[in-house]
Amino acid sequence: MNTQQQRDRAVENKRDGNPSKKGAPTHHNKESNSVAHQGEKEPPETYVLGGKSIKVSDIAIILLTFFIALFTGGLLLEEKDRSRKELRAYLGMGGGEVFMLPNNILRGVVEIKNFGETPAHNVMVAIAGELRTPGDKRPFNDPDFIPHKQPIAPTMSWTFGHEFLEMTDQDLNDVLADKKLVYIWGHVNYQDIYNETQTLRFRLRNVVKLIVTTEAGTAIKKWKFYPEDEGNEAS
Repeated sequence: MNTQQQRDRAVENKRDGNPSKKGAPTHHNKESNSVAHQGEKEPPETYVLGGKSIKVSDIAIILLTFFIALFTGGLLLEEKDRSRKELRAYLGMGGGEVFMLPNNILRGVVEIKNFGETPAHNVMVAIAGELRTPGDKRPFNDPDFIPHKQPIAPTMSWTFGHEFLEMTDQDLNDVLADKKLVYIWGHVNYQDIYNETQTLRFRLRNVVKLIVTTEAGTAIKKWKFYPEDEGNEAS
């Protein structure tokens, strides 16, 4: 074997002992790739929403913020509603009574008062009255509004009444003897400062007697009205 052949064989042996770097990856490289691939997986405390990873702690913060916003919004609405109610007008019954006129006709009067903080506008009243025997179950139909309206300022009142013009002397004797009862009922409409219509309904009956002493003896001067169990409502 000449010298040239020996050199060629030495080069071939060297190539066989040192494989090219461009060849197949070694076992060590496979393990490294596997570890790197495992490192790219999402940790168990995250979720994928909309293509983005979100941690469980972030979701909890979002939900907590959402519920705090709902609670705060509810408090604001409640405070606004409370403020509106405190500022509006409130009409209620200030009292009432029935008494005899000089011609022996009974007259019942009712006082409505503004217990609110602002004026009641366009106050309209409707009132009716009737003498009924105890146990009378007839309905109390709504009367028509009287042809007059006015505002009522806070702490101020409006007194209006009904005269029993069709009653007879026998009716008066029956009232004095408690054989007939004196009823007054009706309703009131008005606007508050928010231009919302409010309503007051009332139904009253003579209960307490005011007795005076005269030369002829004792006599009933007037009766105080008291509300019935039904027919008294306010918005």
